[in-house]
Amino acid sequence: MNPLTAHLPSRWTQVGKRYLIGTNGYATFRCVCGNERDICIANVKLGKSKSCGCLRSVVLSENATTHGHARRDASRREKKSLGIYFGMWSRCNNPKNHAFHNYGGRGITVCDRWNDYEAFVADMGLPPNSNSTIERIDVNGNYEPNNCKWMPLRDQSCNTRGSLFVTLGGEKLCLKRAAAKVGIPYHKAYYRFKGRQTIGGGIEYFS
Repeated sequence: MNPLTAHLPSRWTQVGKRYLIGTNGYATFRCVCGNERDICIANVKLGKSKSCGCLRSVVLSENATTHGHARRDASRREKKSLGIYFGMWSRCNNPKNHAFHNYGGRGITVCDRWNDYEAFVADMGLPPNSNSTIERIDVNGNYEPNNCKWMPLRDQSCNTRGSLFVTLGGEKLCLKRAAAKVGIPYHKAYYRFKGRQTIGGGIEYFS
C-alpha cells in the first residue's frame, strides 16, 4: 500500500456488475476524476487500490504547495527542486515512465521519509543552481539522505553503471570528462579505450 495515500479514503465508485476471472471478483469502477477501470473488488475493499493514480499526484502536489514551491512566483531553484522531486518519484513508482526499467524496475525506491516533500527539502536543501540534478552516490542504492547529493547535470553521465574510468594527472575521472579536458573527441577516446590503445593527452588506464 502506498504510504502517501494509506490514510485517505478511496476515490473509486463501483459502476459495473461483478464478474469472475478465475476465483476473483472484478467490476468496473469510476474514479472521482472520471477514469474508469476494471479492478479486483477485493483490492478496493482492502485499500490496495484507492484511485486511478490521481490521488498520489494530488497528495504530492499538496505537499509541494504547502511548502510554497508550486506557487507561480517561486524561484527557479524552488521550481527545479519540485520538478526533480516529481521526476524521482515517477522513475521509481510509475511503470509508464520511460526510465522506470532503470529505477523502479530494478528495485530502486524512494525512502519512506521522502514521501513528504518538506522532508526531502530539509534533507537535501534546494539545488545549488538550475543546472543541478539529484544523484545517487551508489547507483544501485535507493533515493535516501545518505545516498544522494546535488550534482551538475553535465557530470551525471559519469556516475552510471556503464561508466568507463581512467586517470589524468593522478586523478580518477570518467573517460568522457578526461577526454573533454585534454581536447580529444570522445568517440576517438572511446575506441582507443576499448582497443586498449594509447588514449593520448596523458590519459592512462585506471587500475
